[in-house]
Amino acid sequence: NIRIIFSPTALLLSSVLWYLNCQTNLKSPEDIQVYVVNSNFTLRWNYTGNDTNVTFSAEYKTEWKELSGCQKVTRTECDFSSAITEYYDTHHVRLRAERREEVSRNREGKRVQGSGKKYLQ
Repeated sequence: NIRIIFSPTALLLSSVLWYLNCQTNLKSPEDIQVYVVNSNFTLRWNYTGNDTNVTFSAEYKTEWKELSGCQKVTRTECDFSSAITEYYDTHHVRLRAERREEVSRNREGKRVQGSGKKYLQ
């Protein structure tokens, strides 16, 4: 008899490797921009992938949290004004493409203090 025993470390490592493998199947969003007009914050991006049924989700950072108004979005923009409480702070955001279990790499950036069009880096 052969017994195979998986340690918790081995299971965790295999889960991480599976997740990273799934992460690379979709193209990441590009040219991410934040538009600020008065107290309205809109996140816009381009997506050049040929994938169908793709949605996009964004997070913001204090500790990465889902960005309200920008989850499972089918368009290439979303309004996250309701998530902003401090208009003149620097806001860090990241965005990814999703399709079923597939997830692209996050594209990360920030909005610099001020108003008008600001590009994410």
